[in-house]
Amino acid sequence: MAVLKTVARGTVKLLLGLLLLLIGLYLLLLAINWQDAKPNDASLHMQSLLQPPPIPAAQNGYQHFVAHHANNELRLSESLQQLYHQCNQQDCAEALTAKTDLAKLIAEHRQLMEFYQQLLQYPQWQEPPPTLQDIPLYQGLLHGQRLLLWQAWLEAQQGNNKQVKTALTADYQFWQTVLTNSNSLITKMVSTAALKHHFQFAPEIIKQLPKAQRPAAVPAAWASAISDKALSLELVMAGEWHFGADILADTWLDNPDESENQSVFETVFVRLARPLFLLQDTKNVHAQQLLKQDEQATYPWYSWLRNPSGRLLVASSVPFYSDYRQRLQQLEPLRLQALQQAD
Repeated sequence: MAVLKTVARGTVKLLLGLLLLLIGLYLLLLAINWQDAKPNDASLHMQSLLQPPPIPAAQNGYQHFVAHHANNELRLSESLQQLYHQCNQQDCAEALTAKTDLAKLIAEHRQLMEFYQQLLQYPQWQEPPPTLQDIPLYQGLLHGQRLLLWQAWLEAQQGNNKQVKTALTADYQFWQTVLTNSNSLITKMVSTAALKHHFQFAPEIIKQLPKAQRPAAVPAAWASAISDKALSLELVMAGEWHFGADILADTWLDNPDESENQSVFETVFVRLARPLFLLQDTKNVHAQQLLKQDEQATYPWYSWLRNPSGRLLVASSVPFYSDYRQRLQQLEPLRLQALQQAD
């Protein structure tokens, strides 16, 4: 009996000691994380990329786009929606040739065509930094591009090489501008897909012209290589940094601790982890990781004592962008191929 009492006392002391040790470690972590960090060079660089000189709304195509992107008039009818899918899945030239009422169907989408043609007149594109509440629908843009290119297809069949060149030049310059100035990954990939389709289908449009007229219909801008800035993901990395910070602030700082779906353990864990989350320090770490995508980040073990919640979130959520870089690098070969096919 005495042995049992001794073992029981020893166990209680051991558990109490472990509890006090954990409390002491937690208090130490609270002391280490008492104050947030200041923006480091990486965060300041990201911030500077997202603060260019403002562009007047009269010159900014993005402002015109967001004012109309949710309109029903920017959608395709069921018939043209089917043609849209056919052009994605098979030879678009063959699908258009089989569509004997194409001119009539395009005319029925006058508002969409006018919207896209007006948009092409804007010389610049400047987006706000991406946030959770600011993700417009870009499908209407791609629908407008298809209509413009299909109309150019009909113009080429009529031998109107000037109209063909005007349409192709405006479409290419617009999407190159969007590609260069996109700070969101969504817009960057939408513009990449639009330019890919442009390079793949424009030569088919030019081939509808009489052979002697074809060289005059080739956009002069095709002769210049796409700029390194346009093919770079640096501005997108800044957008991803801002978007990540917006998510973290919404999740960890703006929302209440508890929700109806949380267990007691989850609620206690969140309450204990929240004081160990430092927003600016997390933004600093995130910015460093985004700027060094091609390098394997390593940190000493003791660095995890500072902002452990934030570091864990960043370490588990930063995606790899190699696939997106590969898509961008495909554009230059497509440009050269389009030139060759048009010649």
